[in-house]
Amino acid sequence: MAKFLLVLFWIIVIYYFFKWTMRYIAPFLMKKYVRKVQKNFEEQTKHNQPSKKKDSVNIDYSPEDDRKQQKDNLGEYVDYEEVE
Repeated sequence: MAKFLLVLFWIIVIYYFFKWTMRYIAPFLMKKYVRKVQKNFEEQTKHNQPSKKKDSVNIDYSPEDDRKQQKDNLGEYVDYEEVE
């Protein structure tokens, strides 16, 4: 019986110790992880974006032919009749 109470005591002590440490350590670890992921994301986006001069203007031109071709590929129009 004494060994059972001793094991039960240690289980409770370990449980509360783990609970107390996670309350204070888990937020710190999560902040550290989020900063690391954010830093990696920023580095990836820097590499993917072309460098632009500060006062330059960039205009992307899409010719009219491409727009018309996209509209033609939308499909076939089907007329329908209302049923009363």
